[in-house]
Amino acid sequence: MKLLVVFGLLVGATMPGCLSVRTHSTVDPIHMTVDVNVNVRVQRELEDVFGDLDQASREIAEQAASN
Repeated sequence: MKLLVVFGLLVGATMPGCLSVRTHSTVDPIHMTVDVNVNVRVQRELEDVFGDLDQASREIAEQAASN
C-alpha cells in the first residue's frame, strides 16, 4: 500500500511537466467606412427646412407689422 502511494505521488509530481498549454491570439484591425455624402445631404435638408421656417416667420412678422 505504501508503495502504491509513493508511486502515485511520483506520477502526480511528474505529470504537470508533460502538460503544456499554448495560446495564440491576434488583434485584427477594424475597418470602418463612413459615407460622408449622407451627412452632407442630411445637413442640407435641415438647412432647407430651417430656412423655410425662417422665411415663413419673416413673412408672418411682416404681415403682422403691416396690419
